[in-house]
Amino acid sequence: MTWKIIKLSLKAIYNNKMRSFLTMLGIIIGVMVVIILVSITEGATSGITDSISSMGSSLITATISDEDVTLSAEDVEDLTSYRSISSVAPVISLNETVTKGTESGSYSIIGTTASYFEVQDKTVQSGRILAESDEEWTTNVAVIRTDVAEDLFGTWDAVGGTITIGDKIYKVVGVI
Repeated sequence: MTWKIIKLSLKAIYNNKMRSFLTMLGIIIGVMVVIILVSITEGATSGITDSISSMGSSLITATISDEDVTLSAEDVEDLTSYRSISSVAPVISLNETVTKGTESGSYSIIGTTASYFEVQDKTVQSGRILAESDEEWTTNVAVIRTDVAEDLFGTWDAVGGTITIGDKIYKVVGVI
């Protein structure tokens, strides 16, 4: 029985050569198109994923440069209510003169919260990072870079020292 079916199929293919050729050609072209489209899609997806990963896909920075726009602490706190946002660290950046005794210099100052160190993946070399109690009690504490510590204190270990930023005195609690 099976032999008869195979014999009949081969006879139909032989008698209808053009139809058989066009059917095979359609199948071959269809398979090639599917393979090409899947390859293009995979390549594009991989390229986009690599581009996002190279930017640090888990870190998004939003900058407000207009003076008319304000962002309150409640607005920042509301951002943490979204499931896709694990941590928020508001930042205010400015250049200011920092002094320690007779030493002084102009440095970039970043005003932020305790979560900044987690978001930016920063660790301290000496001392500690900002604590939530520092925020809560609005204590004047600072975490400085090692180059600032060496410039102002003559050593990178400046924990426990005090610096003046503008007209306010800050206690150095950490060095990064």
